[in-house]
Amino acid sequence: MVGLMLPLLQSDNPRITADILVAMGYMATEFAPEIQTNFGTMILEFISKAMVHPMLKIQYKAILCIVNFEQGLIDHKEVKVIEPYLPTILGNMANIFERALNSSNFIMLEAILDSMSSIASINDFAPYYNTFMPGLKQVVSMVNSDTPQKASIKSKTIETMGDLLSSIKNNQEFFSNECTNIMQSLISLQQQIDKEDVMNRAIMAVYENVVEVMKENFVVYSDFVFEKAYEAAMRPVDVQIIDELDKEKEGKKGLMHNYAKLKLDLKIDGIKNIVLNTDTFSQKIEGTNLLSAMSENMGQSFLKYADHTIRVIQ
Repeated sequence: MVGLMLPLLQSDNPRITADILVAMGYMATEFAPEIQTNFGTMILEFISKAMVHPMLKIQYKAILCIVNFEQGLIDHKEVKVIEPYLPTILGNMANIFERALNSSNFIMLEAILDSMSSIASINDFAPYYNTFMPGLKQVVSMVNSDTPQKASIKSKTIETMGDLLSSIKNNQEFFSNECTNIMQSLISLQQQIDKEDVMNRAIMAVYENVVEVMKENFVVYSDFVFEKAYEAAMRPVDVQIIDELDKEKEGKKGLMHNYAKLKLDLKIDGIKNIVLNTDTFSQKIEGTNLLSAMSENMGQSFLKYADHTIRVIQ
């Protein structure tokens, strides 16, 4: 399969370039880590070239290919084939990130955020932290949440900030300063948003990363964080059964939330839709995960929350 691609790698046809990037992404996911180990150099050189292509579509496909390349190595973190290429790849990504930010290209921003997170989860991202973190903070502060797309971008940005923060955990002084600023910003933000807001799940994911690093020192934030995690974990699952003919009721479902729908034909009783608010469900899961992380990492400092935690388990 790779052999069939080789003659096409020098093509200047943008359609062929885009198709090769898609194929490389699929192979990097399906045949990891063999593809990365045996053909990683070829793939990464092709990606690096595509990232400076004049067409945005090609740049976008290259960014997505990086996501596939790195996600295929989640269970094979010992494979560090991308490290020699990080200065070039992340340098190009920083330029694309800046242009996407200035032009409010949310589709490109989402791909870049996924790529950053996938790279930071496996590799040493600390040398590039200061290149990207200011831009991430800018997204959170400047992008409104008045549409589902903007809310999704803002949530994903917050999660990426958590992944990048974890990447500098070995530099205690740097981590401490950055962590204080980010935690204060997130706590302030969470105090302002509604409990239904999709950003709550992303914020709690960052808290989870931080408590795993700070351990018992997380006690400076734990009262507020526990309250939010407990509230999320105790929330009822938002599920409704709606008649297929009741279009008006189904149309009133909140546009700012994601829903999963299962259609059942009950014959005599007609067709029913079981509608689940997946945002609420995801927030409930993340709240439970956060409580678990706090109990595992805070030691005796967590004991004062034990009674309330038991209620979640019950």
